[in-house]
Amino acid sequence: MAYRASTKGEPEIPSWLDADVQDLIKKLLCLNPQKRLGVSGNIREHPFFTTIGWEDLEERRAQPPFIPFRPALENHLMHWPEEKKALNPMAGFNYVSPSWDR
Repeated sequence: MAYRASTKGEPEIPSWLDADVQDLIKKLLCLNPQKRLGVSGNIREHPFFTTIGWEDLEERRAQPPFIPFRPALENHLMHWPEEKKALNPMAGFNYVSPSWDR
């Protein structure tokens, strides 16, 4: 049923999402691949991405809008046992796609 809905039907997009997000999702999930955003137009020009400085992002000068888990890791009440290796949930995560490397 999920396969049929994703290949033949209209996606159900929550109405509480911002209009730009709804439009982006519809254009990314377009059934006709030739009309899909990224094939028929530059995804970077979609209104959802207007706040992104693409050049800074590509040159790795962009700062992330937030650093996940920092408040929890800095909490003085949270102590990790010294004999155990601490987990790093963000290890290896990169905000820049490897395909953008020059």
